[in-house]
Amino acid sequence: MSVIKDIDKQNHEKRGCETPMDVKKHREEPLHLQYLHTFYRKYFPVALFSRFFGLSAHREVSFMKQNERVIRYLSFDGADALMDALLKEVPLKFDLGSNYVSVPAMNSNNIFKSRELVFDIDMTDYMKEMERKGKTGGNKTKHAEGERGVSSTALRDTSDVHVCDKLCDDCIAQMNRIIALLKEILTDHFGFTHVIFFFSGNKGFHCYVMDALTSHFASIVRHSIASYLKKHSVLVDENVTKDVKHLLKAPFCVHPKSGYVCVPVVEGIEKVHVSDVVCGNVGLEKYYKFFEEFVNNLHSTVCG
Repeated sequence: MSVIKDIDKQNHEKRGCETPMDVKKHREEPLHLQYLHTFYRKYFPVALFSRFFGLSAHREVSFMKQNERVIRYLSFDGADALMDALLKEVPLKFDLGSNYVSVPAMNSNNIFKSRELVFDIDMTDYMKEMERKGKTGGNKTKHAEGERGVSSTALRDTSDVHVCDKLCDDCIAQMNRIIALLKEILTDHFGFTHVIFFFSGNKGFHCYVMDALTSHFASIVRHSIASYLKKHSVLVDENVTKDVKHLLKAPFCVHPKSGYVCVPVVEGIEKVHVSDVVCGNVGLEKYYKFFEEFVNNLHSTVCG
């Protein structure tokens, strides 16, 4: 997928991308409308996104407006319709829900049809667990020092994960440990083959299991898997997994508070700020490539 790297000069000047100081100043402020519009228009991989989710008018989408009001029960019949809406509304973020038998609507008995098996891991849950067990101590700085090479099998209890209240390098190292463990459990214990992870843009990550059989799992099955993961030190948000009406932030959108893009985890979690993307400081090519290869492999398996 080709990426347009040249940025309109006038818009570039309006965004204040000329100096690192300007970018730093921007990061201390709420996301600017112009960053998001340019990001959606030039950098959001809408075609791949649509293929990944099989986007149709029966899939629920929600938009968070600039005033932070969330509009639910939207739906778009394909990539072009979604892109038109993104450029018109420029949402701070957008989330996806399930596929329904009919077009989703408010005050309607929306009948569930299918949804990927999803997991939402928030590191603040590990912080709460640390506090509950009284193990915060001196772990708020360099809490993962010397642990970057620890295998996923070494993580046997939630108290083995030490996190702080900032998205530091050590926190990211801990998140990578949990990703390795979760992937190991999903592939070795359950036999799933199509598993992909995305950075949430803040203190966590999302996991999608795209195996065809999982899309029709009942809530009780999803809940059982989430409970199993918890017993193996993976603290997932059970409501996100078991409740098919729950929404989850879309891959490749921008976190409204941090400004980081929800990129796929290629070799480990990486922080990519929307301002760096729009200003041409950081490219998304490797994330596009990784995502495209995953989608192609997924479709070849299904079609094969």
